[in-house]
Amino acid sequence: MSVQRADTELVLKLAELARHAPRAWSEALAEFRKYSDRVKDACIQSTPDMLQVNQGRAREAASLVQMFEQCVQNADTIAASRQKR
Repeated sequence: MSVQRADTELVLKLAELARHAPRAWSEALAEFRKYSDRVKDACIQSTPDMLQVNQGRAREAASLVQMFEQCVQNADTIAASRQKR
């Protein structure tokens, strides 16, 4: 996942949290994955009138899971890029 400019500071703060409290971070991430799965299930079970709303929620949850999972790696990339300047 490439980090958009607007997300840079968020990614850096998430990585800081992940590094500062790795156990709590892992537990929170596991719970968020479960939440994302529930949102995806709700999308699959949506009635036609709610499909687009639930699809949007599912996409956002999946995007956030990806951001959370990759925050440390992306923060390292950002830091390396800043050092080259």
